[in-house]
Amino acid sequence: MDDVSEERRGELEVLAEAVRLSLARAGLPVRIFREPSSLEGAIVNIDHRTIRDDGRYGSVYVTWYASQEQGLAVRAALRERRLDDPACQFGEEVHQVMYQALQVILAASGFGTALPPEDDDYDGSIEVLSA
Repeated sequence: MDDVSEERRGELEVLAEAVRLSLARAGLPVRIFREPSSLEGAIVNIDHRTIRDDGRYGSVYVTWYASQEQGLAVRAALRERRLDDPACQFGEEVHQVMYQALQVILAASGFGTALPPEDDDYDGSIEVLSA
């Protein structure tokens, strides 16, 4: 069910574009997720299904994705249960550093953020609440 008003859709689009511009100004590869394609760098996603604590529908999330090459290496290691594989360690460390960097950049740009709960579809992402 999609109960997002046109006004709210517009607010989310403006917020997502402002986030994209701020991350691009910081030098990060970034794009707004519109349709499935290569997921690399910072991806800004508008989810119209999210119901926020204030009762409004829709939210903006930022997620960091390593290169496809790195993702393939990690998936191969995990399939073979090689959790100590250097690709897994590298991937986890890069994800943590980029996650922190995204939070700092967003805060420095004046955005309010929150971390989704661990059981949320967007665990590992950053929810952008306001500009």
